[in-house]
Amino acid sequence: MSRPGRMARLAAAVLAGLGVTATGTPVHAAQVGSERWVTARLVAVGVPDASAVSAVGTFLPGGPIHDNPAFAAHTQPGRILDPGRILVASRSNFGAPNASPDWEEGALLSIDPRGGRPLAIPPRFAASGGQASTLEGRVQLFSSQSGPFRNGNNNPLAVTATFTGVSNPVGLSINNAFGRLWPANAPNGLAGIGSSTILDPTGIPLAGAPNPHAGGVFAGNLTPRLPAQLIPGALARGAVGTAFLGRSPDGSGRAVFCVVLADGSIVQEHTEKAVDGLAPLRTVSPVLGRGWPGGHRTRRRDRQLPTQPDAVRQRALHQHRRGDRPS
Repeated sequence: MSRPGRMARLAAAVLAGLGVTATGTPVHAAQVGSERWVTARLVAVGVPDASAVSAVGTFLPGGPIHDNPAFAAHTQPGRILDPGRILVASRSNFGAPNASPDWEEGALLSIDPRGGRPLAIPPRFAASGGQASTLEGRVQLFSSQSGPFRNGNNNPLAVTATFTGVSNPVGLSINNAFGRLWPANAPNGLAGIGSSTILDPTGIPLAGAPNPHAGGVFAGNLTPRLPAQLIPGALARGAVGTAFLGRSPDGSGRAVFCVVLADGSIVQEHTEKAVDGLAPLRTVSPVLGRGWPGGHRTRRRDRQLPTQPDAVRQRALHQHRRGDRPS
């Protein structure tokens, strides 16, 4: 879907502190000196460390979410992928039990911005697990760092089976044309390894993954293109942004994305052929050492990790050296 198409549906969305604001349609922007102002209204409060935000938008014919009746049901009015809703990332599980205490919490929320009053999101509304909902369905948990959303639920043999769909999600891109949702995560802070996931409407990394080695989660140096990469590269730092490039020109028809990492490097992800490098360190401005207001845990880890690597990264490197990968 084009950028103007997304903007028309959401009109505009910005993050303000711990709240989420969204304008109505059309957008009313004004130029005041060197600044542009957008008229907006408050939609929701109570989203700890809010980061990525995206309109859901319309999934087009020819794609798995539109054409699969079970998936298409999730796009009906009031459901979790209703085109008029917005997805917002947070560094909280909203009460859902952690899948791993070594990883940061995190969730994607599906929020209905249509309504007269701001939504005050309860901090533990997802404690019951799964795709919980609150406020008469206007807020729904799409995915979180909890057991129901492990990669292994759909891909038990994947090298990243224990990873979840989201963990400290920082970026989000949606393939409305012929694919799914692709969050970018920094599960151990910006200086730890990154993960990039492909999620079904259930919030679980995709079932029937074309790359059984990765399933629906690319992470660290565990999921390179095999038997050899075209360009060396790995998700060696937190993933902070994801962008849809299009169908692969290799004839497979698979989706190809690029992921920006916290050190300013960029990797390329092919749904079937996994991860290649794309651009070196500092291709874009690095964000290592930065954090969100109140994000003390992430900032502390970012300072320590260059000399004291986190346990997950150590384990991933150890597994890579031992060759602990399913065939």
